[in-house]
Amino acid sequence: MLIKWAEIYANTEVLSPIDRETWQLIAETSRIGQGSKVIELASGKGAFAIYLARRFWCNVDGYDINPEFTQYATNRAKELGLTTRTSFPQTDINRLEVKPDSYDLGACLGALYIFRDAGWKLLFRGVKPKGYMAVSDLVCKKVPAPQEVMDIFFEEASQPLTLEDARRWYTSRGVKILREVECSRKAWLEYYGLTKQMLNQVANKYSSDTDKQAELREAFREDELVKRFGEEYLNYVTFVMQKA
Repeated sequence: MLIKWAEIYANTEVLSPIDRETWQLIAETSRIGQGSKVIELASGKGAFAIYLARRFWCNVDGYDINPEFTQYATNRAKELGLTTRTSFPQTDINRLEVKPDSYDLGACLGALYIFRDAGWKLLFRGVKPKGYMAVSDLVCKKVPAPQEVMDIFFEEASQPLTLEDARRWYTSRGVKILREVECSRKAWLEYYGLTKQMLNQVANKYSSDTDKQAELREAFREDELVKRFGEEYLNYVTFVMQKA
C-alpha cells in the first residue's frame, strides 16, 4: 500500500464502525473489571483498549503491526495515566506468541479477516477456559450480492459471507455465542463519512501522484458501495462468545 494508514486515519482514533455502545456490551457480557486481563489484536490507535482500561480498570495488551498506531496509543495512554494498565507493542500477529490460558477476554474488532486462522488460534490459545472472546465480522445480509460488492468486501475466500456462515465458523471452533450486536446504520454512515473526509484530504495532498490517486480511487469506491448497497447487503456484527 502506497498511502500510509496513519494518513488515512489521522483525524480519528476509531478505525472501524464499531460504536461505544458495542464496546460497553462487550465489557458487560465478558464481566471484566479491576484485575481482568485483556488481549486485543489489531488494536490500531488504542481506542478500545484505552476505553476498557479507563472505564473498567482492567489490564490490556494491544498488538498492532503499524508503528504509527502503536506509538499513538502508547502516547495517549501516557497522557491519561494508563501506562501501568496498557501496553501496545508493535507486532506482526503472525509471529506473536502468547502464554496459554492467561486472558479473561480476547478481542479483534473488524480486522480478523486479515489473519483469520492465525489470529483466531492466538486468541483462543490466550483466553482462559470459560473466558470470553469478542470479534467483529463483516457479513452479507442477502445473497447473491452484486459482483462489485463481492469484489470489494468479500475478496478473501476464507471470510465468512453470511451471518449463518459466521455463526458456524465460530461455534465449530470451541465457543458459545452469547450475544450478537449489529452495527447501526447510523454508525456505518458516520464512520464512512469521516473516512471520506480524510480521503479527500489525502487526495488533495497527492493530487499529482498518479499511483496514489489510483489507490485512492479504490478507497472512494468502497465508500460509494456502502452508500449504494450497505443497507441491503452489508453489516458488521460483533460476536461476544465464551470459550468452552
